[in-house]
Amino acid sequence: MGFNAQGAQPSLPDYPLGGPGNNVEPSKQFLIYNYISYMAVKYNDSAIEGYDLAVAGATVDNTDIPHGVDDFVTQVEKIYLPIYGAEAAQNGTGNSSQTSGHSSRLSGASVAVARRARQRFGRDLRKRKIPWDPASTLFTAYFGVNDVEVSLSNATAAASWDQEFKTYGKLLDELYQTGARNFLIPNLAPMDLAPGAGAGLKTLIADWNTRLETMARNFTSAYDEVTLFFFDTNMLFQQVIKDPSSYAETKGLTNVTDYCPAYEKYGSTQVARPTDTGAGCAGTFEQYLWRDGLHPGLAMNIVMAKEIVDGLR
Repeated sequence: MGFNAQGAQPSLPDYPLGGPGNNVEPSKQFLIYNYISYMAVKYNDSAIEGYDLAVAGATVDNTDIPHGVDDFVTQVEKIYLPIYGAEAAQNGTGNSSQTSGHSSRLSGASVAVARRARQRFGRDLRKRKIPWDPASTLFTAYFGVNDVEVSLSNATAAASWDQEFKTYGKLLDELYQTGARNFLIPNLAPMDLAPGAGAGLKTLIADWNTRLETMARNFTSAYDEVTLFFFDTNMLFQQVIKDPSSYAETKGLTNVTDYCPAYEKYGSTQVARPTDTGAGCAGTFEQYLWRDGLHPGLAMNIVMAKEIVDGLR
């Protein structure tokens, strides 16, 4: 979405998704077709600040499934921890749970990460500490799209999933140790039904989603203070593809099987107007389910945001 954790932070009421200069400033909020933006600025019952640390193309761990951009490991240990987990990094303890009154000491791995953060950021880490309340903060991790794509053509990556999910679980643990208590983890959409899907994708997606659910169950079993929402993106997509009229947000879809190349330019930080009609396209941007060969467009991000919010209420 263009948010820079080292730059202007979200602030209410004018900049809920990032300060001036970001791609998520007020004039563009509703034009960025990302389910996170719709959760924060449309389907919200109260004012919400959204901190989007996601990186386009990221996998869980580049050591196992390399993809050339900052992975989840980097996002947690080099961005989140020194800036947003600063209190835990300084004190060596997690934030207190507002629901149980308990506090948890950082695990051995997290202590090492915190120590490196202190050494690297020093006074700046303390200066940039940004307070947040564990009881009213939701942590979202949505990984697997790129991991599966890379694994489709990389046998070494495909064989590394056991370690990949160990790392995934460890990173959730690190978030927990800094005070995170509420988690949202969506599973993978049926990208095998996308117009650019490769052979064998369906099997990999099913495998990933099964492992993901097991990891989520193990995580909640380990910590009785955790509330984890497991969102079935796969089922939602299948239902919309089968019958777009199933949801008010998708009833306007006229093409659920193909994509128009003119809409590929609408990347995650590109302003996209719903009524844009691309050259050579058989409908407007909002009428296509798929933006390109593998990524969903506007309507699916909107309905996903609406369904997630309804599930959280």
